[in-house]
Amino acid sequence: MTRRTRRIYLVLILLLVAGFVVDLCSGPTWFSPLTLIHPQPGLQAQTILSVRLPRALTSVLVGAELAVAGQLLQTISRNPIADPAILGVNSGANLALIVGTVLGIPFTIGARFGLALIGALVAFGVVLGLSLTRNGMQPLRLILGGSIFSGFLVSVAYAVSLLTQTTAQYRTLLVGGFSGITYSSVWLLTAILVILLIVIFCLRDSLTLLTLNDQLAQSLGSKRTGTRILAALLIVLAAGGCVAVSLWPVILLLLA
Repeated sequence: MTRRTRRIYLVLILLLVAGFVVDLCSGPTWFSPLTLIHPQPGLQAQTILSVRLPRALTSVLVGAELAVAGQLLQTISRNPIADPAILGVNSGANLALIVGTVLGIPFTIGARFGLALIGALVAFGVVLGLSLTRNGMQPLRLILGGSIFSGFLVSVAYAVSLLTQTTAQYRTLLVGGFSGITYSSVWLLTAILVILLIVIFCLRDSLTLLTLNDQLAQSLGSKRTGTRILAALLIVLAAGGCVAVSLWPVILLLLA
């Protein structure tokens, strides 16, 4: 790691800490950063610890998991601009939550995460089927198939909103949000992040080989298709959890 890279990392970490502090201080009532160290008992402490801290932690965790998922997708597809939305997993999770809302399914944290994961897995299964050939998974077909199927899922979600006369709510669902977040979401995202890091650490050598061309990676003993499928499943897990958490406050608002 060069000195310039270390400086960039340091600046980014400082910006993250500064943004985290600003998020804790900002709201209908602005709190001084010094208040975070010794908040006054009562409403002030409850606001910081029960409302703003879960929101800030969730924002950081969602950003971290989407970044990890994006890096995994860029690795398996060898595309430096790839992101989880290309696989259609975000759209699949979004559609599953919209359908669940229309059907009146009770949205506990387990239910919404399960729905988002099912939607993401179904979307991933379709995209995976489109990308598989006799020679295994083809990164280019994965990207193209995911982009096309993602657009199809967005169209289906919009059609559902038109048929149920919830077009305005559908637009709101596309935005998402973090208001009303509780610590249950924080624990869920923390568990997902731990799983991601552990599996990635175990696959670090295989993932490194995927950055090479297929012939060279295979000659070095890399199981290309198995590694890509496992990495894609991690992307599904991360994206499904993030979509479930970020859409939950909006769904609560729509059901109120």
